[in-house]
Order: sequence, then C-alpha cells, then structure tokens
Amino acid sequence: MSTATHEHGETESDIAFHLKSFLRQHKLGKVMTGEVGIFIRRNPDSIRAADVLFISHERLQQVQSKSYLDIAPELVVEVLSPRDSWVDMAEKLEEYFSIGVLQVWFANPRNKTLQVFTSVTDSVLLRGEERLPDIAFLPGFTLAVSDIYS
Repeated sequence: MSTATHEHGETESDIAFHLKSFLRQHKLGKVMTGEVGIFIRRNPDSIRAADVLFISHERLQQVQSKSYLDIAPELVVEVLSPRDSWVDMAEKLEEYFSIGVLQVWFANPRNKTLQVFTSVTDSVLLRGEERLPDIAFLPGFTLAVSDIYS
C-alpha cells in the first residue's frame, strides 16, 4: 500500500472533523479514520480499508471481531487519489453495499467534489456551496462541500 498525499490526509481529517463535531452533540455513534478494516467476506476473508466511516452505537454493539469490523458501518467515505481507477471504485461500491453500508461518499480533492452514493447506481455529485442531502441515520447533519475543502 502506498502512502497518502497531504491533500488526501487533509480531506480525510476535515470530513472526520465535521462528522465528529456533529456526533459529540448528538451521540449517535462513532467516527473512525485511518484505513479502518471492514470484513467484506469471510472464509476466505476479504477486507476493505475505509478512509473515514460512521457506525451507529446499535451496529457497534453487534461487532464481535477484535480486529476488523464484522458489522457494516452506515457510512463509508473514500478519499480519491490520482491512482484510483473507476473500475476499482465501482468494485468498492458493490462490496460496501453488498454488506449493508447505507451510504458511500467519494471525496475528490482534485476537483473539490463529493459524490454521495445511496446505492451502486444512485448518486448525486456535489460541489461548492451545495449541501449534503438529508441523511436518515444522521438526522440534522448538514455540510457544504466547500467546508471540506476550505
């Protein structure tokens, strides 16, 4: 695995900051960063590493593994890098949704956009002052894309 650029790290940190700030007040679950391992399949094991994720307290209580998450988080955020291909990202989308992830965000620091997927085929591309649509599992959370890349 190659290391992340400073731009990647800053984007990851900014998204986590906004989520964590909201969750400090609303106590809905946990935000995790730093290539958190999530089981995609078992026997043989297949793992994906999320840049940022949100998992509710309810789902977190169901986790049994001491290593990687064996329960899907509600949200996975992938910060795109120049080496990411659409084929690889489409595969990640399919895997995340297949295990029960409810939303996947692709944050692209190069063009300062955020693509919000609610399924493999349904997404909205946001930029600038556009705000995230309502999120059922994060009621009241709002964020302008420009706040991520400021």
